[in-house]
Amino acid sequence: MTFSVRYLTCILALGAVPASAQQAFVPGVRVPGTINIQSSLSMTVPADMSMNPAEQIEVAQKAFYAMAQRQCQLVLDTLGETCQVTNLTNNADLNRSGGSFISVRGTVTMAVKLKNSAQKP
Repeated sequence: MTFSVRYLTCILALGAVPASAQQAFVPGVRVPGTINIQSSLSMTVPADMSMNPAEQIEVAQKAFYAMAQRQCQLVLDTLGETCQVTNLTNNADLNRSGGSFISVRGTVTMAVKLKNSAQKP
C-alpha cells in the first residue's frame, strides 16, 4: 500500500536566504539580471509502522524543505551574489514493501544573480 502526498508550487517564504540577499519576486516573471538554477533532491528515511504515517511524512517533508533551503546558501557560498527560491515541488511516498521507508523527492528552483568573475572562488 502506498500513500502519496503531492505538493506543487510551494514557495519557501521564511528564512530561505538572508534578507539582504532577497529580491522582489513575481510568480511567472523572471527576475532581471538573474539566471535560474534548478536542483533535484531525494531522500529516504526509515518509517516506524507503530507511529502515525501522516506525522512521519510531515517530519520527512520538513527535512526535505530544510535541504532545499540550504541550496541557496550553497549557491551564495560559491557563485551567487543573490539567491531566492522561486519554486519548490516535492513528492512523498510511504512504502511498506521490502521494509518500511518514506521517500521524499523534488526540485528547488532559484533565481540567482552571479558574482563578478573576479569574485568567484
